[in-house]
Amino acid sequence: MKPLTVIITFVLLCFSITAEAQLRCTEDAFGNTRCRDSQGNTLRGRTDAFGNTTYRKDDGTTYRSRTDSFGNTHIRGSDGSRYRSRTDAFGNTIWRDEKGNTTRCRKDSFGNTRCR
Repeated sequence: MKPLTVIITFVLLCFSITAEAQLRCTEDAFGNTRCRDSQGNTLRGRTDAFGNTTYRKDDGTTYRSRTDSFGNTHIRGSDGSRYRSRTDAFGNTIWRDEKGNTTRCRKDSFGNTRCR
């Protein structure tokens, strides 16, 4: 099951949400995740028994995610997009897309995740 931090970061990258957008995510007991922003965009995620996660946006675009033994996450979209992340020893996560754009995220002691 993916940490909520990874999902929130992924949503930020996929939706290009502005800083003012509100984002809410929920996860059920089966590992299904649903995130919705204040603009009405929705992302659903489901993790299988092997730890692979599939995300689906409202427009039908799907993304497949896998995490290696080092904790690096690789995501491929049906639209040709690619994302990868690396988390350091301090819990900071750095995301990069296929164009080289970078997003850095940090989870504070209260469990809030901030990305820039």
